[in-house]
Amino acid sequence: KRKLRLIVTNVCNRKCAGCCNVDWVHDRPKQFTVEEATKYNTVIITGGEPLLHPDNVLDLMDKCNKVMLYTAS
Repeated sequence: KRKLRLIVTNVCNRKCAGCCNVDWVHDRPKQFTVEEATKYNTVIITGGEPLLHPDNVLDLMDKCNKVMLYTAS
């Protein structure tokens, strides 16, 4: 598998112009475990602000090969 785009939360304090995350919101999002995510070559972690859940994000980053982290900070 190639890339997993993981939206941790839709909560964000910024409302940036041109933010593409609103295009990725689904009524019934699929849930992923850390073990499932590690099967992907690249994991893109985004949100909202994914660092509102720092323990989960750091655990995932520690176990994945290549991680791209997009934050509102």
